[in-house]
Amino acid sequence: MVRATGYHLRTALSATQLNATSTVAGSFTYSPASGAMLTAGSQTLTATFTPTDAVDYATATATVTLTVNQAPPALTWPAPAPITYGTALSVAQLNATSTVPVHSHTHRRQVRH
Repeated sequence: MVRATGYHLRTALSATQLNATSTVAGSFTYSPASGAMLTAGSQTLTATFTPTDAVDYATATATVTLTVNQAPPALTWPAPAPITYGTALSVAQLNATSTVPVHSHTHRRQVRH
């Protein structure tokens, strides 16, 4: 039997996801292997079982789909010092940072009527 449990991006595959079982003595190999880092989205895991008794049992392969969830980035934005009405916003106020590399930050100013 092959089961796949939840998985998050930037987490190495482990026995938690690579957990096939058999009622027959033997060994499993997995693709991708333990320690692999998968991208977000649906990924196919393959388990190949090689029985110890190759006379009475054949090698078997099973697949399962694992959903890799997107990792939420950490966002830090310290509260800026007060400014006077009419002062243009600058990098002193628009200084948010993230754990994910970005090309640029886009900030939108809320306008009140």
